[in-house]
Amino acid sequence: MDNDEELKDKDIKKDKKALNEEIDPKKVGDFLRELRKAKGMTQKDVANDLFITRQAISLWELGNCMPDYDVVLQISNYYGITISEFYAGRYLNSKEESNSIINKLIKGISKKYGRLLNIFIITIILLIVIFLGYYFLNNYRKIQVYMINNDEENYNIAGIITKSVNDIYLNIEVNKTVNDFCLVYKEDNIVCKGETNYIILSETLGYSEKIPNISFDDFISNLYVNIDNETKIKLNINKEYQNDKLFFFKDKNIAVNDEQFSLESNEEDIPKKIKENFEYDKDNNMYYLSYKEDDKKISITYVIDTHIFNVQEINDSRIFVWVYNIQTKMLNSYTETNLKTKLREKRIVDFSLVDSNEEIEKIIGYFSKKYLEKYGL
Repeated sequence: MDNDEELKDKDIKKDKKALNEEIDPKKVGDFLRELRKAKGMTQKDVANDLFITRQAISLWELGNCMPDYDVVLQISNYYGITISEFYAGRYLNSKEESNSIINKLIKGISKKYGRLLNIFIITIILLIVIFLGYYFLNNYRKIQVYMINNDEENYNIAGIITKSVNDIYLNIEVNKTVNDFCLVYKEDNIVCKGETNYIILSETLGYSEKIPNISFDDFISNLYVNIDNETKIKLNINKEYQNDKLFFFKDKNIAVNDEQFSLESNEEDIPKKIKENFEYDKDNNMYYLSYKEDDKKISITYVIDTHIFNVQEINDSRIFVWVYNIQTKMLNSYTETNLKTKLREKRIVDFSLVDSNEEIEKIIGYFSKKYLEKYGL
């Protein structure tokens, strides 16, 4: 009886020892060699039966590496052992030993792929940090917007300059049709010539023949416009925006020409006839109306945020466009060909000059009677 208890204690100790054993490739290799020799097989015989190379059999039996799981299953079936016995490198005597080996396999696989997952996550985080850092260094304070506003005795000049990392876009307009309209650097160096009453310039800094290879601040601080080779006006340019904030929040109030106004117009600001006759587009915060008249299609929009009243008369050959700012009373009128969309004529007029300028009164007369009066503007 005492001998039986002593043997039982030895088995329990043996099982506990097995629980603490690590999977040993050398031990597995010795076990595979014993199994092969017990069958009276050579490494080449086993390789032929399993459709693998003899070199692979040799590496496994030497304990230099372990086969993949699908090959482990194939070898275990070939030698008539369990997968647990394969990884244990010996025959197992109890279910507890088998479960121990399985748990070790699961932990080993989890540890291996957990480590790979951690490396992957860290790599992704580092790439994101590097990208954001690169983007920040290359774009922080690199986008700048300047407004041009000159109110002279005879001319009203307005425009915008947008500068990015390497590019500059400039648009200047004067409220009168002139014969010659030029942008000049330091009074005598012509940067570019405009059309009848506007200048548009889009260039890459450092590679432009039009813009001198100087600092941008020096460039904009010495810009003039030359009108009809008689009047030279130095442009008043002020920075309105620069992307120098790490976080952006919606600002309901924006300053334009030193006058604060809310982007979200009050309901009372919208003309009554527009609310009554137009459809409201919630996504774009504007009213719109479309209809046909004779051989023309009329398309009208009123943008609430900017107070812009836009009218398009479209026929088979041309598009007549009027863009009217209700607050500033400025009208931008131009004509395009319907198919080629080529600019034919562009004029900016000021309603405050109607009484003193017969030409302007003629330009806006049709628009005023047909649309402004009709919709209470």
